[in-house]
Amino acid sequence: MVIKNKIKILLGLGLFAVAGFFACAAPAKADYYAQGVLVSNNLLATATVAQIISFRATSTIPASTTASVQFSQNNTDWYTSLGAKGGWEALASGTTAIELRALNWTSANFYYRLKLETASSTLTPVVADIGVEYSDTYTPYTAPWDGGYYREGALLSTNLLSGKTDVAQITGFTATAGVPASTTLSITFSQDLVNWYNSLGIKGGWETLASGTTAIGLTDLNWTTANFYYKTKFTTASSTQTPTASEVEVTYSDTYTAPGGGAGYFATGTVASTDLLAGTGQVLTAKERFGYDISSLPSGTAVAAQFSRDNASWYNTSGTLWGWDSLSAGEHLNVDAALDLLGTGFATGTSFYYRLRLTTNNSSLTPVVREIRLLRREMRLNAGSASSTVRVNTPQVDRMTGGLVGIWSFNGKDTSGATAFDRSSGGHNGTLTGGARLDSGQLGQAVAFDGATGYVSIGNVASGIKTVAFWMKAEPAVSRKIMDFDGTRQIEINGAGQIAATGWPAPTIYVNGVATSSVNTDWRFVAVTDATGVNGTAVDLGRVGAGYFKGVLDEVRFYNIALTPDEIFALYRLGYVKIKR
Repeated sequence: MVIKNKIKILLGLGLFAVAGFFACAAPAKADYYAQGVLVSNNLLATATVAQIISFRATSTIPASTTASVQFSQNNTDWYTSLGAKGGWEALASGTTAIELRALNWTSANFYYRLKLETASSTLTPVVADIGVEYSDTYTPYTAPWDGGYYREGALLSTNLLSGKTDVAQITGFTATAGVPASTTLSITFSQDLVNWYNSLGIKGGWETLASGTTAIGLTDLNWTTANFYYKTKFTTASSTQTPTASEVEVTYSDTYTAPGGGAGYFATGTVASTDLLAGTGQVLTAKERFGYDISSLPSGTAVAAQFSRDNASWYNTSGTLWGWDSLSAGEHLNVDAALDLLGTGFATGTSFYYRLRLTTNNSSLTPVVREIRLLRREMRLNAGSASSTVRVNTPQVDRMTGGLVGIWSFNGKDTSGATAFDRSSGGHNGTLTGGARLDSGQLGQAVAFDGATGYVSIGNVASGIKTVAFWMKAEPAVSRKIMDFDGTRQIEINGAGQIAATGWPAPTIYVNGVATSSVNTDWRFVAVTDATGVNGTAVDLGRVGAGYFKGVLDEVRFYNIALTPDEIFALYRLGYVKIKR
């Protein structure tokens, strides 16, 4: 039995024509989409399935374009036909038939994901017909040999240090290998046969072996017990060539020396984040981008990044498992300059992690990463047609600058000593006073207030302030003064844990983008609008008279226009997510 999908997919000129059930990509350039990723619905949702057998696609793949496919049963974990997680199968012009019985999938769940790429604004791959074959009876499957060959294999060692009583430190690994063209040989290490690492301690990472002898230092793992396993992965694209490992050796010492040796330096370091979405209530939407600011990248140094939803499996932006993206020097903190994360396949999920690898070949030089942000670009689908056009809007941050009379981000480049710069055109800089200090915030840096003497003094900002918006984390979220505008009008938390705009003529209060006033001790996005407005002639943040705020404030914005509910929600959804250090 075969279930078919007939589709037509175009990349050029920024257009996708699809059957109506795909998630689509963001553009790499203004004139055409260089890459698109399309995800199907469950093709077997109504079928009686005992065994998924094969997948077929009819395609036209012009020069300078590619089309690839991967498969899933849960729309989260994606595999090749051989079970390689995160891998892709290349489609060729004509009909490509892919055997799937090696996956041993036996339930009525089947999704496919297409990745379409082009280097030309006039050429695009076209996938015109797709089908999945299944059976309502199960037949045990044995991979055919018949003079063919296995394209991939893995070997697992026993404990090489079993019985050793003098192991104080595992120091290195040496392998002698033959790796012909069109083949690869990789290796990874473990102490428990469960968790596997490369030599830098990256969980799930692999080391690539070359022909001849490869020596790999292992002191960075800091392994000090007599347990050592290795796993090798062999791949080949030829029926007549295979990689070989003729000799392996693990070295250890009966004395311990701290990694780095004291006088030297670390040539490579890895920094991993905690969950950037924890406590935010946000979910991944396939619209995210990874923003970063590398303030220093000397010659001989490098920074690379990879991303995860589960802190276990890591991908680059092309969706390659254990792949890395090289980062370039400079500020990439807006959606146009940031890395597009669409290719990772992170279309759903409530967690997001990143990992940075910093390298240097000079003991006196190191790269400096100043800031990281997770951004989101809003996308709009035109409904009402089976052929829908995807248009990427101008960044919401640009739409939200009209009427801006004051913005204090408190980020590194927006502060100097006790001064918090106003990055609107008004130049109303604030001064951190008393027990106010810079701290980690929801959007990079923020100001923490001690609840006793700390505040930011700004003074006269503008008359007719009609929208105020800010991120807040209160400790506790009751009976706290937040900000003063003129000695009479203020924003505070009352005794019931509600935001109150005291003295405002007719305020509307929003929390996390919706009209409500309840807050707690988690990060909350607060906005107050009023068609009449208030005068900000004596503005203090964190203090109203003798009452002080205890907690953290971030990204404070004042407007002389009343933002609409949609604009408030868009401001909340700008996508900047807390960096936890």
